[in-house]
Amino acid sequence: MLTALFLLELSAVRAQTANYFLDPDSDPPRFIQRLTWSGGTYALHCEIIIEKEEGADYVNYLDKFTNGNFYDISLPPGNYRFRIIPYDILGKPSEGSRWAEFKVYNAVKPEIYKPDDEFEYFNDSHGSKFEFSGKNIEPDAQVYFINAKGERIVPSEIIRSGDGDSLRVVFDKNQLVDGEYEVFIVNPGGLETSLGGIDYKTYREKFGFMHYYAGASFMPSVQSYGEGLSAEGFLFHINARIGIMSCIFSNNYIGMEFTVSWYSLVPDELKRDGFTSGMNLIFLNWLPGRNAAVNYRIGIGFDMQPMDLNYVNMGISFLYRVFQNFSVEGGVNFSRQAVDRNVGELQPWVGLTFLF
Repeated sequence: MLTALFLLELSAVRAQTANYFLDPDSDPPRFIQRLTWSGGTYALHCEIIIEKEEGADYVNYLDKFTNGNFYDISLPPGNYRFRIIPYDILGKPSEGSRWAEFKVYNAVKPEIYKPDDEFEYFNDSHGSKFEFSGKNIEPDAQVYFINAKGERIVPSEIIRSGDGDSLRVVFDKNQLVDGEYEVFIVNPGGLETSLGGIDYKTYREKFGFMHYYAGASFMPSVQSYGEGLSAEGFLFHINARIGIMSCIFSNNYIGMEFTVSWYSLVPDELKRDGFTSGMNLIFLNWLPGRNAAVNYRIGIGFDMQPMDLNYVNMGISFLYRVFQNFSVEGGVNFSRQAVDRNVGELQPWVGLTFLF
């Protein structure tokens, strides 16, 4: 139980705020209110009078004498008041203190239910919102997270359901970083519970969530072996890309990419150009902070004049988000002629990508 005191100004004796502490030898735990006071230097002893609110009036609950300047008592929940009357060395009472009101709350241990899968939380532009289920969560309960460094992070808002079986905790943007956390709930009176295993990601999406993207890039070719067009001059490609990706984990995606490429071979006396198309399987992995990602591609390409399978390719690229939907991307592909000629080419490239 917790005692909350609201003290009025006292005269001969000044009562101080009462604290609570747990009786370690009690099972179940017993909370004890410690009523303290000062003054009455020459008092032989003091009389402490405690009254409990019953309806519209207060009725006497306890009347005791003590030689100390504090009194420990365990009270049931309710509204109370107390006053102190000092007695001088002649045993005569002096002017007592004014009544000091306080309230005793029922102290219960909160509980959190561990989810079968993972803790529910949602991120948006304002911050992060967590949902917890349990019981005995008091309206004035303290809630905070502890990170891997042992630091305490206090949420900006706590919303508790009326029956104490659920709790919503809101953190402002940038209060949390990617990592493991433990949540603590401390009810008035000091009884607490905690639960770890909160794997927080700054940006998290559910399985199957879809993203679309489009991009354009410039790609020169450097022949690595065999006899191909790039051996005759400067061969470059202008690529247009569109794709769709689906979330498989919070920061990992898999999807399909379709490309159309116009290529040209210079100098002028050798100038040749044409179109190819391609289809790639793409794997995307966002890095911490979700401002950058590494992409892996593997696919096939077709000549469009005529429409024949012509090459296989694989590649890796690095994407950096400049704005919310706008990114720059660069990488390198390895392309191998699939028919007619044994030719391999490295194709470094740089481009722009728009994510939706």
